[in-house]
Amino acid sequence: MTQRDAIFPANRHALYEEHGYSAAIRSGNLLFVSGQVGSRPDGTPEPDFAA
Repeated sequence: MTQRDAIFPANRHALYEEHGYSAAIRSGNLLFVSGQVGSRPDGTPEPDFAA
């Protein structure tokens, strides 16, 4: 079976810990990317869309 590796942008581990997902998963030669919203370092969503 192919090993899967979670991919995290810098300083985004709080988001993964809070909600249980990562920005992407690498499996073999494939990269599966999840939808992301703007968020603060603690994992809370950014309320100002422009920011």
